[in-house]
Amino acid sequence: MRMKSQKNDLHITDEVSELTNTVLGIAVSPGQPRGINAKAAEAIQKGFYPSEAELILAMKGFENVLSEQGVTVLKPNNIDDLNQIFVRDLGFVVDDIFIVASMKETVRSPELDGLSQVLEFFHPDKIIRPPEGVYIEGGDIVLAKDTIFAGIGRRTNEAAVGFLRTIFSNKRIIPLETQYASSDPRVSILHLDCAFQPVGSQYAILYEKGFVSPPKVIFDLFGTENIITVSSEEMYQMVPNIFSISPSKVVSCASFVRLNKLLKERGIDVISIDYENVSILGGLLRCSTLPLSRKN
Repeated sequence: MRMKSQKNDLHITDEVSELTNTVLGIAVSPGQPRGINAKAAEAIQKGFYPSEAELILAMKGFENVLSEQGVTVLKPNNIDDLNQIFVRDLGFVVDDIFIVASMKETVRSPELDGLSQVLEFFHPDKIIRPPEGVYIEGGDIVLAKDTIFAGIGRRTNEAAVGFLRTIFSNKRIIPLETQYASSDPRVSILHLDCAFQPVGSQYAILYEKGFVSPPKVIFDLFGTENIITVSSEEMYQMVPNIFSISPSKVVSCASFVRLNKLLKERGIDVISIDYENVSILGGLLRCSTLPLSRKN
């Protein structure tokens, strides 16, 4: 679907405001299974990597939900034999600026070509590419109004922090070093949003052990009483990686029974879908989206 206007549609300041436009990944012609993260590698080794048909079905269910909620859904250009599900990693929007990812895994770099038509909607001055030596992916960037959390680990490096401070001098940039050295998917954190995500008007989902140092700043910002902590097994299931359509509405997996109950108790409407097959690849609902615009 094409957006009605080409200019000035970029507007993202947080993770929860009412969503209007987003890119959603695609699962058509994903190519051979790739074990480029701990969880996908485990699925290949143990023989439960999902089929193309299973992935397409899951993503169609997600697309239907977004469309029913009035969200404009854009898709990357299909590139044969390439996994294009996790578009979040390809870039991110802060305010009205689109930052194109600089990807450490060169095997994923061709995915950026799939965004070419999407980027044509926006003025070139609003699109920024990191300089040489900076590695940064959208899964490591979490927004909270005037604060940008930057996960430093397997895919995003320290140089990204300085880059963000140069571009967004009006923001508070907080680096958080994630646990990524292990090959165990129940320990290793691929991106920040696998361990932390704001939800609702004041809450956050957090896997405390996903960080090299205790993430005190998250508790300070959100308040201990507003943190929903998850276990190692829940992190492995990608529980922190749900997706907010608005402060009062999220898309989650039907199997996330404990989280969904806690969210409902906090006044958040939970739309449950079957998306577990996507999680086997090492990402989930947030990873599959690249929001372009949310209302103030």
